[in-house]
Amino acid sequence: MKLGFYPRLAKEGIRKNKQLYIPYLLTCACMSAVFYILNYLATGDLLSHTHGGESAQTVLALGFVVILIFSGIFLIYTNSFLIRRRKKEFGLYNILGMNKKNIGRILFWETIISLVISLTGGILAGILLSKGSELLLMNMMENEVGFHMSISWGSVLTTIVVYTFIHGIIFLKTMVSITFSNPIELVRADTFGEKNPKANWLLGIAGVVILGFAYIIAITIRDPISALFLFFVAVVLVIIATYLLMISGSVLMCKLLQKNKNYYYNKKHFVSISQLVYRMKRNGAGLASICILMTMVLVTISTTSCMYFGSRAAMEHRYPRDYMVQYDFQGTDTTKVDELRSYIMDTLKEKNVEYSDVVEEITTSLPGARLSKDYIEIDYNAVNGYSSLDKLCYIRFVSIDEYNQHTGKNITLKDDECLSYSLRTDDLGKTITMGNKEYKVIEIIEQEEDVVLGGDAVSDIVPSIYLVVNQMPSITNDKGEDMLERCWHFCLNWKLDKEADALLDQEMNDYMFNNIVPGERLFTDTKEQGRSDYIGLYGTFFYLGSLLSFVFLISAVLIIYYKQICEGYEDEARFNIMQKVGMKKEDIKKSINSQMLTIFIFPIALAVVHLVFAFPMIQKILLLFGILDLKLLISMTAISCLICTIIYVVVYKITSNTYYKIVSH
Repeated sequence: MKLGFYPRLAKEGIRKNKQLYIPYLLTCACMSAVFYILNYLATGDLLSHTHGGESAQTVLALGFVVILIFSGIFLIYTNSFLIRRRKKEFGLYNILGMNKKNIGRILFWETIISLVISLTGGILAGILLSKGSELLLMNMMENEVGFHMSISWGSVLTTIVVYTFIHGIIFLKTMVSITFSNPIELVRADTFGEKNPKANWLLGIAGVVILGFAYIIAITIRDPISALFLFFVAVVLVIIATYLLMISGSVLMCKLLQKNKNYYYNKKHFVSISQLVYRMKRNGAGLASICILMTMVLVTISTTSCMYFGSRAAMEHRYPRDYMVQYDFQGTDTTKVDELRSYIMDTLKEKNVEYSDVVEEITTSLPGARLSKDYIEIDYNAVNGYSSLDKLCYIRFVSIDEYNQHTGKNITLKDDECLSYSLRTDDLGKTITMGNKEYKVIEIIEQEEDVVLGGDAVSDIVPSIYLVVNQMPSITNDKGEDMLERCWHFCLNWKLDKEADALLDQEMNDYMFNNIVPGERLFTDTKEQGRSDYIGLYGTFFYLGSLLSFVFLISAVLIIYYKQICEGYEDEARFNIMQKVGMKKEDIKKSINSQMLTIFIFPIALAVVHLVFAFPMIQKILLLFGILDLKLLISMTAISCLICTIIYVVVYKITSNTYYKIVSH
């Protein structure tokens, strides 16, 4: 044979099946472009020289790993739709005398052509869009960037290697499928329907039980630590349950609709239900994939958008003043505290820095394990024995005198009474017991600003319980050693620009750490420096979430499109017969609408249900990032659901029209 024979056959095969190949190649190009952009941003020098850029690069590196794994799984999955339509063509080649080895050569060249087209388009698009993506990310991080454009050849090479490997796996998988199929099976592959399936009650019940268990986990989570660790468990359970329910439940639904004579024996529904019942096992898997992808879109975009638009409030919560000092010390001697305070105030006066809203407080704390609403274990050995973080907490004692001074109130307490405030955990009961000490909780502090929240308490993932007491407790271990950790919190507002803010903070921190409290735990921070970290990190999350949501949405659209195309060609002959026996095109359109609505209403509906049940868990996880605004989360979730539903309906409408054109010509 001539040298170019197989490449010409491969090229002709792609051209004749362009209705299938064009969306597939566009999706491959889209994923490779996104992968290049994420790799370019994560490994480039720009972010490494930007304040907050190190955290952003870590997040983006996680993003391109996600894209890498998802690309491999999804492209292999969607390629099966495409090859299913091509098997008839390969079967004819086989019957006409072409052996499997020659068919493999055609597939090899088709893979090469697809790889070259998609990689060329994807990398060129990635290079062209990389600067715009860079500008967008820097804008979200509120950083400035120049307009110089560059190409990351390392990212180009990585993209080529990764997607060549994925296409190689696709080629091998297709060859295995072709090799172990006889010519008759190949010819009938696109028209071969499934046997009349039976409703598998066992799978259906298993799906309901697993989904119910996942929902119970999501809605009964009480603390953010447990939510973070159990989130991925719940996700896996939901995915498994969705596939079981869609496969078994869809068959059961069709069977029940057939038993409903008024519904089934209607010209709008009879044909569609009869066709659906013979392929619902395969349909169920496809619908479950669409449902999972739509759920991923909803969760990702609602969560990251909430983080981005709530970042300023989170920053204000983390940094209540412009300048903060935290000094941890042992014992009750406050000499060093007085020296630190004097140095700070003298330095501000010496440099003529305007300041206001000075607040200071000494908290006495110790780690504990909250075993119930009313009991906290404080025995050191027992607390260290808890490997799970969900029970651990910090108890922070504040004197009533300092509390009154800070709030302007005049509250008196007995030695066995306290006020309580809970950060990232449930409120206490009416009493709280720690060792041999019991307090009556006479009031729960509702106003967050009534407590001076130290940086460690706000940023730590372990919950904190504040107890305002009349007299600081004395708690010792078995050796008589003081178990309490003491911390001086000092904060104020000052009027300094960004550069002066950083220089003065560094100068005072160096002096205090080297001359007043050498070698001890001293922490200083400013709101201006923290702002870059918060806005940068949350802006990166939103940027990455938007990109991933776009990829997931495109993937769901492609699955819907391929389902419509493949099933349209399967049903073409059936509808032609129906038209010959008197079925009008108007009736065909009504039947198609009935079939499409019956199928595609469930994925988006179940995706929204998944999101609703995941909402409490998402809210708890966001507390770890300082996002406390419940109204913002609700609004972002509602907007995400609305936008995704509109896009879903538009895609459904377009693809159903494509299906109609195939079966009614």
